[in-house]
Amino acid sequence: MLYDLSLGVIWYLTLTCLGVIVLPISMLIFRRMPECGILLSRPLGWLLLSYISWILAYVSPFPFSRLGLVLVGVGLFAVSLYLLRVRSDWTWRRLRNHWRTALNGEILTILAFLLILLVRREDPFINSTEKPMDAMMLSSLIVSSEIPPPDLWFADKHINYHYGGYLLHAVPAKLTGIETEYAYNLAIAAVAGMAASIAFVLGRALFGRCRWGIVTVICTLFVGNLAAAMTALFHGFAPMKDLYAWRFNFLWNSSRVIHDPAETINEYPFFSILWGDLHPHFSNIPFVLFFLAVCFAMFQALNRHSFKTLWRLHWPLLILMAVSGGFLLPTNIFDFPIFSSYFGALIVAAVLWRYSVSKRWALTIPHGVVVFLPIFGFLLVSPFWMNFVSPLQGQLIHVSPHHTGLFEFLLVFGAHSIVTVVYLVLVGRRLVEKRSREEIGFFFAALGIVFVLLWAQSGYLMYALSPLIALALWIYIVYRAACGKEKKTVDADTRELFALVACALAWSLIAACEFIYLKDQYASARMNTLFKFHFPAWILFGIGLPYLLYAAIMREKSVQIKCCAAMPAVLVLLISLFGPMYAFASIFLMPNADRPITLNGLSFMETAQPAHYEIIRWIRENSEPSDAILEAPGCGYHEENLVSAFTGRSAFIGWVNHEHIWRGYANYPEIDARKEQAMRFYTSKNVEDVKLFLEQYPIRYVIFTSPDPACTDTFAQLNQMQAGAFRTVLEPIIQKTGNAFGRTSPFELYRVPENSRQ
Repeated sequence: MLYDLSLGVIWYLTLTCLGVIVLPISMLIFRRMPECGILLSRPLGWLLLSYISWILAYVSPFPFSRLGLVLVGVGLFAVSLYLLRVRSDWTWRRLRNHWRTALNGEILTILAFLLILLVRREDPFINSTEKPMDAMMLSSLIVSSEIPPPDLWFADKHINYHYGGYLLHAVPAKLTGIETEYAYNLAIAAVAGMAASIAFVLGRALFGRCRWGIVTVICTLFVGNLAAAMTALFHGFAPMKDLYAWRFNFLWNSSRVIHDPAETINEYPFFSILWGDLHPHFSNIPFVLFFLAVCFAMFQALNRHSFKTLWRLHWPLLILMAVSGGFLLPTNIFDFPIFSSYFGALIVAAVLWRYSVSKRWALTIPHGVVVFLPIFGFLLVSPFWMNFVSPLQGQLIHVSPHHTGLFEFLLVFGAHSIVTVVYLVLVGRRLVEKRSREEIGFFFAALGIVFVLLWAQSGYLMYALSPLIALALWIYIVYRAACGKEKKTVDADTRELFALVACALAWSLIAACEFIYLKDQYASARMNTLFKFHFPAWILFGIGLPYLLYAAIMREKSVQIKCCAAMPAVLVLLISLFGPMYAFASIFLMPNADRPITLNGLSFMETAQPAHYEIIRWIRENSEPSDAILEAPGCGYHEENLVSAFTGRSAFIGWVNHEHIWRGYANYPEIDARKEQAMRFYTSKNVEDVKLFLEQYPIRYVIFTSPDPACTDTFAQLNQMQAGAFRTVLEPIIQKTGNAFGRTSPFELYRVPENSRQ
């Protein structure tokens, strides 16, 4: 345990050092945030170091290595020292004024990091679903200094995937020298801790109180859906007895709720944190929240300053807006258009608000120029597109043949629906008191007609209700922004409009999934679309909904109405916490006699497949990063091709199914040809065929580990492998037998002698 905790301390301090070297820069950019940018310095330093190192490695011989990262860090620190020198009094005064808020947020960050670190010790294994894929991409960026990084499962090719999240995690791994199997689990804890820190800052900025910042963190990261709560109730809160049941009978089922007719993916942040896939949508959580923090700072500046003053005082913020928004794209492609849309809607709201104050378009319209910042952000990451080819061809957007049933929808977004409806009722009541009853009646009658028409057309309640809620929120945004506020209301208007736009966009994303879906290579039409659009909606709800309800209740003068509004919101929040509390109770109370408690993601292999683990260690210690290897092709979602995934050595071919997904139909022939060549190499009885293959491809080491029987075609062919001629050509290094997939299997490692090539 001490070793694991020491690694956690090293990882956390490394990220903290990245914040320290840019602290004066962060304090200058975020000077109007409640903690004056102290907590935001850590994600800022992480982002700037990663982006600058990445772009330099793309456009120059500058390596993406430990030395390169240190040199970039020294450059950023030099800028900070200059700012500290010219603004020393201001900096120290701000530190004295804001250290308490920063300390509260830092304590929360450490607690979140430590909590998830302990969870990862209970379930560290990188051996299920797509975890080996994540480990492969992380290893590629840790071991290699090339940008774009090599694809370890398709030798001599680059990764054709949004790999920015893996690059971010590779930065502390390169700086510390921590190996992939530990770095993987440390990265998951770091995402949770960093996200908690930024969510706290946003909550503190919206509510004005640290305690409400904690509530924002809970609502953003630690609230589950009602399906998780129902599972907890079904089991009577009795802890799960084993890790498999905890993973699949509880966690997995809570994220596969909507069926139309096949299962779709309904992930939410808490599930992703506990499940442990290091996927792009998960790694991007803190940087999506950081982008929202930048948007909040920008929104404040737009509402407070003239156009000239904005550019003179806040040009570093404008640059950061472009960088932080642009880097969302190589980290998770889907987040870039979604949160660029959020930024655009926020700018339009700011323009309307300023016009409502000044009544002069000439003073207002220039502020709208900043809406083009995402375009500059796109240009800043344009090198990513030089080596990325979309795997999908033809028409991508299609009309959805399925709609979400009411019960399924309530299991996923029931809590958000109740809170939003309560908020709209409070808003409607306030509008009735202030405005003409005829106008309000006409408005609600129009919404009612739209609702009835949509429902009558489809027969699905949510098909009509979700777009109706989104429409109501957008209309209220226009009303709040354009109805002649005074300058003294700038803080309240900024906070509520910020939260309103977040929730309106979230409901718009949910509504869009009822009408359209994105064509991909998965069998279920909406499976990936719901996943890509619903997940950011959870984050937007977590930041925006708590404040909207709080603001609406605080405006009410009647104590009875306040209680009636607060009770359902508090109730659904508590119910939504049943699942997370049950998950933590299960994992920490679970019997652990038969499983290791460690951060080593390969510990399952150390005990159950020691020969396989020995091969990985031998390759790491005795080969060069440029050495290519040959492994039996994998079909995906199984414990295959782990040698390449954890050593950083490129395999001739790896998970064939995933290479198809990443590279698309146009590259199918080459992928399938490699698979067939590898299979012929293992099964051929002709020595000349083996030598011919080795002459064509510069393979240095050959590994054979029996595939999972679930990969039926590969498994059937490799049953012939016992008669393979390659054993007579290659130099054996490790030849052992062991247990894999419940049966005795070979674990063999060979070196290719130079004289074996014709």
